[in-house]
Amino acid sequence: MRIAPVSASMSPGSIVTPGPLAFVLVNKFVNHLPFYRQEARFERIRIRICRQDMSSREIAAAENLPDSLTCTARGPVDRIVTEPDYLDVTLAPGADLYHRIPAGKNAFAYVIGGQGRFGDGDTVGNETLVFFSDGERIRLRASRAEPFRFLLCSGMGIGEPVAWQGPIVMNTKDELAQAFRELQDGSFLDPTGE
Repeated sequence: MRIAPVSASMSPGSIVTPGPLAFVLVNKFVNHLPFYRQEARFERIRIRICRQDMSSREIAAAENLPDSLTCTARGPVDRIVTEPDYLDVTLAPGADLYHRIPAGKNAFAYVIGGQGRFGDGDTVGNETLVFFSDGERIRLRASRAEPFRFLLCSGMGIGEPVAWQGPIVMNTKDELAQAFRELQDGSFLDPTGE
């Protein structure tokens, strides 16, 4: 197993460091927020980063990673009560390794490329979601034909009820109804509180 060293820059000739790059990529691949929407969000806080720049930096960073196991560095997702970990893992064809889910954390893997196996399970492919138990030691294996890429995410459970409808998750149905009312009147997630 090789872990990609953290460099001063994730893209030659740029000032892109692992933290901001991880933030953009987690928003794209985990939160399903396309670059054009991230560009608009950055503009609202007076940061000018165009979507073409985000895309080219993502590609340049990916091309500079080693061809074995690749894990992103800890980025802006830090000092959060649930202690989340977001790992973008790429296993070279035929690679085989073990990873332990930290005790007390819930975890899942979401396959975004190639085929492989988690533990003794069946071979899985793109857009497959696999859940793991806390403290579980899992074997990760890529097929011999192609690299196996997946997001491995874990975090402490918060033990709260969940009310979910479409893109919105709250604790109660009343909170969910309030969120949809705010979405309709344009005040949902308004940082000014107006």
